Amino acid sequence: METIPLQKTYQFLAGAGEMGQLIRSRDWSKSRLGSIENWPQSLRTTLSILLHSKFPMFLFWGPDLISFYNDAYRPSLGVDGKHPDALGEKGETIWPEIWSDIKPLIDQVMAGGEASWSEDQLLPIYRNGKIEDVYWTFSYSPVHDESGHVGGVFVTCSETTGKVVNLRKIEESKDQLQFAIDAADLGTWDLDPATNRFTGNDRLKTWFGLSLLGEIDLTMAINALVEKDRQRVTEAIQTALQIESGGNYDIEFTIDQRPDQRERVVHAKGKAFFNETGKAYRFNGTLQDITDEVRAREEQQKLLTLVENSVDLMSILRLDGKNSYINKAGKELLGIEEEQEVSLIPISELHTPEQFEFVRTEIIPSVMEKGRWSGSFAARNIKTGETIPLYNNCLRIDDQSTGLPMAIGAVMRDLRPEMAVQKALEESKERFRLLADFMPQFVWASDPSGTLNYFNRAVYDYAGLSTEEVENNDWIKIVHPDDRLANVDAWLKSVETGVDFVFQHRFRRHDGVYRWQLSRAVPMKDSEGTIQWWIGTSTDIDDQKKMSDELERMVQQRTRELHNSNQELIKTNHELEQFAYIASHDLQEPLRKIQSFSELLQLSLNDEAVAGQYLEKISTSAQRMADLIKSVLNYSRLSNTADRFVETDLNQILENVESDFELLIEQKQATIRRSPLPVIEGIPMHLSQLFSNLIGNALKFSVKNPIVDISSQLLLPEEVAPLRVLNPDFTYVYIQFKDNGIGFEPEYSERVFTIFQRLNHRKSYSGTGIGLALCRKIVESHGGMIRAESELNKGATFHIYLPVKR
Repeated sequence: METIPLQKTYQFLAGAGEMGQLIRSRDWSKSRLGSIENWPQSLRTTLSILLHSKFPMFLFWGPDLISFYNDAYRPSLGVDGKHPDALGEKGETIWPEIWSDIKPLIDQVMAGGEASWSEDQLLPIYRNGKIEDVYWTFSYSPVHDESGHVGGVFVTCSETTGKVVNLRKIEESKDQLQFAIDAADLGTWDLDPATNRFTGNDRLKTWFGLSLLGEIDLTMAINALVEKDRQRVTEAIQTALQIESGGNYDIEFTIDQRPDQRERVVHAKGKAFFNETGKAYRFNGTLQDITDEVRAREEQQKLLTLVENSVDLMSILRLDGKNSYINKAGKELLGIEEEQEVSLIPISELHTPEQFEFVRTEIIPSVMEKGRWSGSFAARNIKTGETIPLYNNCLRIDDQSTGLPMAIGAVMRDLRPEMAVQKALEESKERFRLLADFMPQFVWASDPSGTLNYFNRAVYDYAGLSTEEVENNDWIKIVHPDDRLANVDAWLKSVETGVDFVFQHRFRRHDGVYRWQLSRAVPMKDSEGTIQWWIGTSTDIDDQKKMSDELERMVQQRTRELHNSNQELIKTNHELEQFAYIASHDLQEPLRKIQSFSELLQLSLNDEAVAGQYLEKISTSAQRMADLIKSVLNYSRLSNTADRFVETDLNQILENVESDFELLIEQKQATIRRSPLPVIEGIPMHLSQLFSNLIGNALKFSVKNPIVDISSQLLLPEEVAPLRVLNPDFTYVYIQFKDNGIGFEPEYSERVFTIFQRLNHRKSYSGTGIGLALCRKIVESHGGMIRAESELNKGATFHIYLPVKR
């Protein structure tokens, strides 16, 4: 028979438990360590200590950090984990998940022999089929080999996961308690009955207005209460400190928070603890702010009073189909005794069978699904059996904390009084209709929402509408299209505000003719001021309207004429004032010279030479005076617009003016450049004078080799609109006269058009100072506008706007 070889017995493995047996049974000849009999004594000794210890131990041996561990360490590896494969394997292979954490500690020991120690260190390991968070307290120590060098790292360790978890649970419990206190917004207190001093959290001290530091005397806290509660609270504390009371303390009181000028209502609950002699040695508890709750109770009481005294039926229906509350008015309406318990009355008794089915299949499902239901239904008086018509508003009541439905609330109005009023109203309307049909005036009516539902016979006869057309709201077709939108807007505004409707609009007669109507409507209200219907009339005002419009047109036309005449008069008066002031000065100057030189002439008759000089000066002054008078006459003639406007070719006018100035243009070596001009309606002589004055000024106030540029363009009505002084319905020609003369300063751009105004001395430039004033007069008499633009020594530009057709 075959002989099975016995395992070799090694003394250092004797009695070493499961791990000793595993080491003995393994074939180590193929490993880096070689056969066990060749292991160094230092390794054998260390393993003997490790394997026979009841404390968890681990060994990393040699350069490859081969792993060994004892039976005490074995439970820390769990099941379905690293055991038994970890035995004899490299540390890096066994512990990949924590190798980056423990390798530096191992290297520290292997390199210098310095031991290390860690407490409650988190090192997650793979065990029980998954990575678990495991806490360890361990020490890494060197193991020296026969040569005296560090041959391995001896690890003593214990798993402290349970301890850490328990400590965390304790801390979490404390945190949860504190969270619960904070979440509940509680104040906490602890009273020492022997010293009558107590401590409290910051919240409690803040409520009492006490210092946040140190202990506080009980008397200070009692004084913070409103006066009416102080004695009551003191007695409650003294009672709780007596052992026969059981140590219980439960009371509500009010804190007088004077800095905040408000009161805080709190609910205090506590417990006193007694020693073996029956004397209280500790008294503590909590304080809860119930101010909002107390205020809510007060408001709830007010609401309950309001509900109980309401004339409408109000009820609460539980989700099990039973009423939990019906107010006083509801009980009276339904024939329920005041002291009778409503939850004992099936709701089926409060309705007819048909109505109960409607409640069960329609109202309740609608409320539960949509949150509300409103409409008419009926209830039954359980005493008389009378069916009572009601208007019901149902609302689903949800739990604020969970959002789940709790009950159904209902407010029901007895419709019998309204139905009686409505019946009387309908009878009144019927009498009204009979009367209105005999009236020649248009009469119509509508419901409270503004929907027209009645027209008298006169409307049908006038418009030729059928009953079907009226019922389809086609009555709006008789209103003129231009009046419909405003008509509807005005009507809806009256319906919305309840203000009387007054509107003028045109109605189409059956033959297609539109006639003006004055429509009025007033709301008919009940005793409570609620609009029940509208009654309206429409009166033919076409003849009056046309006469009024004609009168209005005539008044407006006459007003415009008077306004234009007034503006012209104002303008003329202004020109006369301007003329009178300036002309009086300019005309007096040559007259004064004639008088002065005449007197001197008398005195020097004996001296012919001197007398001749005086005669020459008198002649010059007289000639200037004549020129001024001639200019004034020319200016005044422009006010006479009797000259007929004719089609005038501005090109021809400009050519004639250039011909008149031909000699002066040649003398001055001037250049006149122009673009084509249009044909307009105007007075040729005046336009010739306009161009003559402008070109004459350009040549007079010129420098060497003067240049005059004349350009033009047509402006359509939309381009004229920004120029507000022009007629936006006309087309204009815009002409520019631009020269390179001496110009003038910009601030004089308006002054140059004033009669007799001169910007230059007469000795330097001849003239009467009336030329540009004539230009403005001419342009304005043609319905146009002229303005000047210039800078000193940079020439001047005159902008002229003339209507092409008047």
